[in-house]
Amino acid sequence: MRRSSALGLLALALGAGAPVLRAQAPPSAPRATIVRAARLIDGVSDAVRQSHALLVEGDRILAVGPATEVARRAPAGAVELDLGDATLLPGLIDAHTHLLLQGDITQQDYDEQLLKESTPYRTIRATVAARTALLNGFTT
Repeated sequence: MRRSSALGLLALALGAGAPVLRAQAPPSAPRATIVRAARLIDGVSDAVRQSHALLVEGDRILAVGPATEVARRAPAGAVELDLGDATLLPGLIDAHTHLLLQGDITQQDYDEQLLKESTPYRTIRATVAARTALLNGFTT
């Protein structure tokens, strides 16, 4: 009797969770985005490219080139983002950063930030600095 009660409760619990499982939507594929700007520096050539664009899907750059060519390669329904007179630097890496040091650093600032500020406080400030860098286009 005890075993049948346990099996009954298990079946009830599994059955109760089924609508929740069905209600969850499968993860959608990342949306393709065409990013246009007046100029593009590709890091390969010395020239600043005019009227170029990027094709981005999720967190990947799929194509870089003349805006018309990139638009042809984009899947149907791609979102277009026109940055106007901006300059694009796709894949830019900030190879020298100090997330834990803030502002124009002097010797006094080093002492204050490294020796007197608590680790949790510095971690919060570094998180804010990392978010700011990300929103400014630095991804690595």
